[in-house]
Amino acid sequence: MFTALLLDDETTNLEILSYDLATYCPEVRVEKMTNSPTEALQFLANNPIDVVFLDVTMPQMSGFDFLLCQKSIDYQVVFVTAHQEYALSAFDFYAVDYLVKPVSSQKLTRAVERLKEKIESNRKLENIGARLEGIKSHHLKSGHIAVPNAEGFEMIEQEEINYLMASGNYTTIFLANREVVVSKNLGEFEKILDEAKFIRIHNSAVVQIKKIKKYIRGDGGQVVMADGKTLAVSRINKPKLLSVILV
Repeated sequence: MFTALLLDDETTNLEILSYDLATYCPEVRVEKMTNSPTEALQFLANNPIDVVFLDVTMPQMSGFDFLLCQKSIDYQVVFVTAHQEYALSAFDFYAVDYLVKPVSSQKLTRAVERLKEKIESNRKLENIGARLEGIKSHHLKSGHIAVPNAEGFEMIEQEEINYLMASGNYTTIFLANREVVVSKNLGEFEKILDEAKFIRIHNSAVVQIKKIKKYIRGDGGQVVMADGKTLAVSRINKPKLLSVILV
């Protein structure tokens, strides 16, 4: 079931569209229909909606202005209008479909099919995003990261990492007694490392804060790590680093 808001300055058009949706597309539930853009905006501010069926030409505010005045749009849009000439502009707003009045049942059901595909696709992306966040959270709680190797994966404790250095799409992880080269870029590791323990000091380097043994002043400066390695600090990362180590 998908929830909908209908916005059109003509009450008759609203009643026709509501009837057609109930008749041909019962999976769409109309939560609100109005001929006032202001009323529609107030409704959207307090009610999550899957789709807005939106007229283009309205006296108080055009459909395009209605969309532009909102800080964010977390619903799909289907334009329903008597004017074919606005179609290209409508798709600039990533509209699911552009229906020209009078709307046939075939075109309406086609638009709803496209709507379902779009919403389901977005939900899958949200689920993937949630799963990735869960994986990241698991890594932080468990205190280790999974590093791919020829046999599968190696579990490396974050506490054992001195620093990580980037080289193109590869990253070298420097541990106390060895180095591990991984075909993942540094940014991917930065996302899963505990941000309370690691800090980026340069485009090519992320270090564990407690493994820093000395800071040497300079343009950006340098840090001396626990293994004796001296690493450059970029000017842009210097303030954040100093705010951490001078606490």
